[in-house]
Amino acid sequence: MGNLKLIRVRNYELEMPDIPDIEVGDKIFIPLDGIGDFTATVHKVTDSGILLIFDYYVTGYRINENCSDDVCFEKSDLKKWMDTELLKCFPSYIRDHIEGFSIPSIGEVFGHDIANWCNEIFEPDTDEQLPLMKDACNRAVSIWNQLNWGWMRNATKAGFVRTLACMEYGGVLGDIAHRQDACGGVRPEVWISK
Repeated sequence: MGNLKLIRVRNYELEMPDIPDIEVGDKIFIPLDGIGDFTATVHKVTDSGILLIFDYYVTGYRINENCSDDVCFEKSDLKKWMDTELLKCFPSYIRDHIEGFSIPSIGEVFGHDIANWCNEIFEPDTDEQLPLMKDACNRAVSIWNQLNWGWMRNATKAGFVRTLACMEYGGVLGDIAHRQDACGGVRPEVWISK
């Protein structure tokens, strides 16, 4: 990963893989060809990899072009687009080390101690809240310099309007009923092997 730039919160830049001390909170500079330049924050470090979540939505996209009820993220048009078109935009020195490519889950962003209505509406996940997401500022995401809402990986349960969960303005989990055919923000979550 020779050209991967690490931008420390203290504005210190290094080149990977010569970063033995990479830690949660570090920021990585990632240029996406044809889309723009972004930063992604390190949210988890393991012996085998690094979990990065983009600090901004990279674009807006629909879950499914035909607004079908099949909204499982893994089978959605959004996921297909991410795995083909968006993945091509990553520089090869990052793309060649990507082990997982998704969007965040409710558990990762909000944890499981949120209002009961959430557990009744959304398909559960077993993800633990990421430490940096305990700060609401890290949950609030913008696109084109404006706070906006975006997609999350969890689908709604049967009996509700079938869509993915969305994160509302200011990083609050929001109402999804009117969002099925809307373009929500896409905040990539990337596992990179060390």
